[in-house]
Amino acid sequence: MEDLLAWLKERIRRKEVVCVVGAGVSIASTSPAMSKVASWKGLLHHGLLRCKAEMGAALSPESEKRWSEAIDSKDLDEVLSATEFITSKLGAPHGGTYRTWLRDTVGSMQVGNPAVIEAIAALGVPIFTTNYDPLLEQVTKLNPITWLRRDKVERVLHGEERGIIHLHGHWDEPASVILGIRSYVNIGEDQHAQAVLEALYTTKTFLFIGYGAGLEDPNFGRLMRWGARVFENSEFVHVRLGLSAEAAAAPAAPDARVRVLSYGDTYGELAPFLRSLAPSAGHSRGESPYLERAADGAVQTALKGRDAMIVVRGLPQTGKTRLLSRIRSWIGSEGQSSVSVDVQELRSQAAARISAAPDALGQFNAFAQEFAEALARQCSPALRPSDVWEDAYNKRLPPIDKLTIFVQNGLLAAGPLYLVLDNVDAIIEDPWRDDFFAMLRSWYDEIQKSSEDSPWRRLRLVLSHWADPLLLMRKRNQSPFFVGVRVELTDFDRVQLERLNSMYGSPLHDEHLSEMLQLLGGHPYLTEHTFTLLRPKRTTWSVLKQNATDEDGPYGEHLRERHERISAASGLASAMKNVLRKGSCPDEGTLSRLRSLGVVRGDIVKRVKPRCQLYADFLRTRL
Repeated sequence: MEDLLAWLKERIRRKEVVCVVGAGVSIASTSPAMSKVASWKGLLHHGLLRCKAEMGAALSPESEKRWSEAIDSKDLDEVLSATEFITSKLGAPHGGTYRTWLRDTVGSMQVGNPAVIEAIAALGVPIFTTNYDPLLEQVTKLNPITWLRRDKVERVLHGEERGIIHLHGHWDEPASVILGIRSYVNIGEDQHAQAVLEALYTTKTFLFIGYGAGLEDPNFGRLMRWGARVFENSEFVHVRLGLSAEAAAAPAAPDARVRVLSYGDTYGELAPFLRSLAPSAGHSRGESPYLERAADGAVQTALKGRDAMIVVRGLPQTGKTRLLSRIRSWIGSEGQSSVSVDVQELRSQAAARISAAPDALGQFNAFAQEFAEALARQCSPALRPSDVWEDAYNKRLPPIDKLTIFVQNGLLAAGPLYLVLDNVDAIIEDPWRDDFFAMLRSWYDEIQKSSEDSPWRRLRLVLSHWADPLLLMRKRNQSPFFVGVRVELTDFDRVQLERLNSMYGSPLHDEHLSEMLQLLGGHPYLTEHTFTLLRPKRTTWSVLKQNATDEDGPYGEHLRERHERISAASGLASAMKNVLRKGSCPDEGTLSRLRSLGVVRGDIVKRVKPRCQLYADFLRTRL
């Protein structure tokens, strides 16, 4: 294979790659104080110290030294023997001491430098990891899925659900954690786990990031030996990213079908290298310019004033998520803490669990627990969700009370916290939506009326939504959407378009800007996508305009996706036809669903129009 880099980029573009993330990424991404326990052997040394604290004199200095030397041994059997000793003495897999140790070590890790993980996520391919920590989830906002959750693993592999698959387990599910000999035997004998790995090996390219000796563990060693035997004469290979010195010393590992690809001379070059692999990397140089709008100034003023609630409204793809990301950055720059949940993603990930509940109350309880777990993964709360949901008394409480107890006694016990919720209207069709929104409003009210020493004075809320507030909740006095600081993100106007054109190097003159505004209606995503295509001077506005509605044109993928979603949803195709022909919608519910797709503008059913001319031209000939 002459050009490994070009081959890998093509595989990523075709979604034929699976990222497998190792300890090196966690070591570099977490805070310096926690980096030692991010590695396997560092975690084991910490475990040995915990054994000494638990066992006291029962662990002699001689035994402690012997086990410490075994951890540092280059003999894998020696390391596994030490691991077995440590995990058994701590009560693995179900003992409380073992669970507490995992929580105090890998479970307490926080992201210090997100650059590499953000670059991995930008590749747009499934992410697997042999790490036990929550760092990937903290950055990607995806849920962890362990090898024990067979149904969820299969849904991720089939593209029906998103998540981070933990091949060696996750700290919050101790029974899944692969550390000692017995746990390696368990996963080695688990036919489903091994079948999944072998199926991936034959159909996908593994891209190992943050690995050295980690590929030699018993589970992966078995897989690599099997692959080398079955595909002895195949050109099909897997790739491990390494430093230039590693690639020069071991350009290929034919026996394991793994080739080493250099990302640079220092670890600091890994994130830029990964970004260069992303399918969109050829469309832009670096991150797209950010156009500050009035909403940015209003939000910054609210943050400085410590306002209890900030509500950001805007149609899909107007920049809400990007603004919320900047809000979290501003919060962090002030030394404050924040946790965030994309409610749309969480609702999708929890769909199976919610639908399995027998009634609306059960559904809300399932969602509320998933919501609490998503928050807990981003921090180290004094109270875990399981402490609330599994408590004999609390089990009888409604979901609102359980979540409120968790937030008050768990999240807020550590200090001031911003709770940032994106796309909260994703639950608009759920029968328990009013309960969830009323709960958020009750938290706001607690902040406003509580005394200075109340935990609630430490909380601040940031919400984003696209729907009309009255469609979300009719009762204004119970709604979170009519209080606090409210800002709205709209599509770009002519002045903003001119500023953005300047930020991209002025690829368009005035006449073309007018044509762009007429075609795209200031749609922020489509507008910025256009500028990224123009910036490398790979095309011209005239060519883009001419091919705008082609299914394989510059906007083809986006337009096809909108068309497919409209066609797949009951009643939306006919409703969209009505919008195109008569400028009206049959009812508020249908209008809300079309607005959720970002294809129409208007809050009144009798006055609705396509969001932009491009949508109208494309959909008119296909619906």
